[in-house]
Amino acid sequence: MKRFIITLALSLFGVFAFAQSVPPVTQDLQKQIEVLDRRVSDLEERINELVGQNERLRKVADFGKPLTEFLDSENGVSHKLLSLEGDARRGDLTVTLRIEALEKSCTIQFGIETHLVDLYGEAYPVEDVEIAGQDTRRWDLEKGVPVVAKLFFKELPVEKVSEIKLLQYEDIGNFHDQKIQFLNLSVTWK
Repeated sequence: MKRFIITLALSLFGVFAFAQSVPPVTQDLQKQIEVLDRRVSDLEERINELVGQNERLRKVADFGKPLTEFLDSENGVSHKLLSLEGDARRGDLTVTLRIEALEKSCTIQFGIETHLVDLYGEAYPVEDVEIAGQDTRRWDLEKGVPVVAKLFFKELPVEKVSEIKLLQYEDIGNFHDQKIQFLNLSVTWK
């Protein structure tokens, strides 16, 4: 009987000791899982960062190639340059754009920082903006219905503005202000 009681006591002591050691093992595993979760989220952030850098590097690799389309992915708006036509006598330039809301109806508004930059680095501000034939800088876009916008630049030096390094305007009509840029453009002077 003594042996039975001693064996039972040792068994209970062993079970109790084992039960005490299980929670620290579980806690260690939970800590390891948390560390791995943090590492995974850090890696996801790094991957997203590298994808963005890769896209920028692809654009740089096409250096000198005209960039005539811009997709504002945050607002779901497509901007496409249709033409750059100038009147050589007066030095006036008309930029024709097609703008379309792809995902949902929204508002576009040309900011006051609309300008172009020539090859010599000189910036020229826009004089006038016309959207859908109306003299306005703000327009409500309907999903899937493109509108034509025209930007008018006056009294430009024709000899300097044969090529445009940058045409930039800011769309400030939505929750996400977006700088729209077109690069390396040739002007047709008549």
